[in-house]
Amino acid sequence: MECKSESFWYRALPLSLASMLASQGLVYKGILSPSKRFGSTPKVALAGVLGFVVGKISYVGACRQKFQNAGFPAFGTTFPYGFGNFPLGKPHHDNDHHEGKNGPHGFPDHCRKSQRTTPDSADLSYPRERDLRE
Repeated sequence: MECKSESFWYRALPLSLASMLASQGLVYKGILSPSKRFGSTPKVALAGVLGFVVGKISYVGACRQKFQNAGFPAFGTTFPYGFGNFPLGKPHHDNDHHEGKNGPHGFPDHCRKSQRTTPDSADLSYPRERDLRE
């Protein structure tokens, strides 16, 4: 609750108000054009929302530090098993241990070229020309 309150009063509200005043000033000076229907309200409202969001996000580091100082373990710095360095390393479901189930490269057995059957082989699952004529 303390983090929520402080992030609102010390970061989000001041940044929101400052960005709203700045955008209203830019509209007043003619740098930003007002809407024909709504005037400066949409630009001022958008600036207020963006200022609020940026203010909340900017307080995350301070809140994290408060939790660490209170004795809680660090959060948000590590991922659970299997997600660490995923784009650069191997994923947690390494295909090497699936050799019996999915073959040596992780492909199912029916996809391997060495086990595919052709119509010329003794496989009876393919209809032959003479069977189709009968």
